[in-house]
Amino acid sequence: MRFGIIEKFHRIFTARNVVTKGLAVVSAILAIIIVLTYYGSRVGGFVIEVDGVYNASIALSVDEKFNDPTTLNLSEVTTTERLVVDSLPQNNDASFSYIPSNITDGIGAKNDTDDFRYLAYSFVLINTGTLTIDYELEFSLVRTTKNLDDILRVMIIKDDVLDPNFTNLEYTSESPFEQSNQVVYAKKSTHPETFGQPEPVLGGKENDYRGETYPFIEDQGSVIIREEFNNLQAGSYHKYTIVMWIDGWDQEQTNDMFGAAVQTELNFKILRERNF
Repeated sequence: MRFGIIEKFHRIFTARNVVTKGLAVVSAILAIIIVLTYYGSRVGGFVIEVDGVYNASIALSVDEKFNDPTTLNLSEVTTTERLVVDSLPQNNDASFSYIPSNITDGIGAKNDTDDFRYLAYSFVLINTGTLTIDYELEFSLVRTTKNLDDILRVMIIKDDVLDPNFTNLEYTSESPFEQSNQVVYAKKSTHPETFGQPEPVLGGKENDYRGETYPFIEDQGSVIIREEFNNLQAGSYHKYTIVMWIDGWDQEQTNDMFGAAVQTELNFKILRERNF
């Protein structure tokens, strides 16, 4: 059963991050926050925000200079504390097959403004400090109604091109980024016949199996995705593309979800600075 159109999708919200001190140096923790709210027939956009001490060692950018890395000079790149993505007027259900293979091309908004199947945005996280850092990605579920998170799909693409045809990919308990950059996150199945199992990644029909989703965290409060990345050198950056969609082939989807809402946040924070 297909899910149909989720209508009237509302505005977004921000969250706060903290600044902490290490033993010998101040280790500023800066949050980059993406907030997504499904509510009615209007798809709310993303807010990406750095909140805290802006002269610490990470910053955001959607500068068009990143479209041509061969001539890129980071000293000339514009950075910012906040990025805002336009909303979609409505949101239709989708599957992995709706995500185009060039979704990571370019910078900024990549929302599907023709068929309203997915929300997507590319941005750059830059180490603007003088030390190598380790940082953590946290994606949190702030609010949901009518169990819409049961059929939410999240893809976080880091420094790579999406492969729309990946198959037979089964994730282990290790970081999924160690296995593949084509990670699709989802809540474990709540369907009676498959309860507690990872959801499949389907390409648009029931027998088009591409692999398994990587399960949301279920025992650490509101955080549903947490990954750590090490050794981001000073003057270096990672490009991220965030893609979200409502999976129309998920067995948990029902017509009762019409008009449901889900709100999420994405945080990047510095874990430690390395003096080597």
